[in-house]
Amino acid sequence: MIPKFRAWHLKEKRMYVVRLIDFRKKEVTLINANIYKGFRARFDDVILMLSTGLKDRNGVEIFEGDILHYNADGFDRITFHYEVKWLRAGFFFCSRNITGRLEVLDLEKAKIIGNIYENPQLLVEAK
Repeated sequence: MIPKFRAWHLKEKRMYVVRLIDFRKKEVTLINANIYKGFRARFDDVILMLSTGLKDRNGVEIFEGDILHYNADGFDRITFHYEVKWLRAGFFFCSRNITGRLEVLDLEKAKIIGNIYENPQLLVEAK
């Protein structure tokens, strides 16, 4: 698998696709749907997020920092909101009370509803 990254630009408060990472210059080249030519940003100006390589029930790729709505019982009665994090050399789903390896979730019951930078209010425990 070729690693994929996205980046939250701290000053612009926008999410971008990472096109290139230059470790020598400590820069990333960022693009979005409206910009065909990328622009550079320093490492200090962005937060990089790695793709998990997994997809939610709608086929959307899951990245670090995404917030998952997880329907545990299949009937929307028992739902949780989890943040996806990279911890101890693996991806985990995390809430206030629960942390577990992302691979153990039935991702057919999970969908991305936002991310921690654009939608932090979604981390409030689902009812």
